[in-house]
Amino acid sequence: MANTFTSINVTRVLDEVVGALKLGLTPLEIFSLDVGSSPSEKNEVVTVPIITARTAASNATNYENGNTTVVGKQVNLDTNISASWHITAIEASKQDNDYFTKAAVEATYAVANAALVKAFNLIVRASYGTSTEKVLASTACDSDALFDIRNTVLNTLKWRTSQNPSLVLDGAYYANLGKDPAVKDLSASGAGTAQSGMVARHAGFNVYETGVLASASTAYGATEYVRGFACLPQAMALAIRPPAQVGSGAWDINEVVTDPDSGLSMNYRQWVNTSSNTLWGSLEILMGGIAVDGNALYRIVSQASS
Repeated sequence: MANTFTSINVTRVLDEVVGALKLGLTPLEIFSLDVGSSPSEKNEVVTVPIITARTAASNATNYENGNTTVVGKQVNLDTNISASWHITAIEASKQDNDYFTKAAVEATYAVANAALVKAFNLIVRASYGTSTEKVLASTACDSDALFDIRNTVLNTLKWRTSQNPSLVLDGAYYANLGKDPAVKDLSASGAGTAQSGMVARHAGFNVYETGVLASASTAYGATEYVRGFACLPQAMALAIRPPAQVGSGAWDINEVVTDPDSGLSMNYRQWVNTSSNTLWGSLEILMGGIAVDGNALYRIVSQASS
């Protein structure tokens, strides 16, 4: 197959795509996320390990008592997520050599965002109930509100600060929190929020902003109204695998690409459509997720149940 795109540095494209996927999926690390490099079939079931809380005993006479603190949750890889991009020979002649790589990175972030939407859409009352949620307007999301949430999760839900709880907020809620003098004022918080635009750890939570939550229509929309949540890792079990490789005849490149540090993997394909003289690329993952511990996630909603 003739290839008129010899200026494309495939090694660089793969490096950039793997890095973008890892960065884009970072928010999912607040849950129990299991990744692997073994290609899987859609609807294949994988086991995700969950670390659960334990209690201690006094004056123990048997040191082998109690259940294991690691349980396996079965997760169905039921969702295929992919994105493609292309560049024509004419476009390649008018653009710098990074054009194809930049398009690949944007497609990668689209895949990552779709994975976040799938996870966030699991945050519904059917899984986590109404007793583990707080009705809060965006204009009331301030330092005091976070300490109220802290009080609830520590004293009612029995979380521990040593479990490193996370707090994820929709953009309007995060912005209002950042404007609170207790957060923004360097002399009060010790953090440069006004300079960086980022809220440091506050009220014992690792605080994150997401612009993706609004796209999770099941959780964000009518009847659910989710605008944020506090959580522990055992709230949700998620799994990501590369899909099984489809026949190699149609592709110039068809391989599983893996981040060596995390094990996060995807399927990468690249080929030339000789009829249109267009270079195409695509990446694909399989994903599944389930809600696990209903007491390990505390929802922030804009209004009460419908």
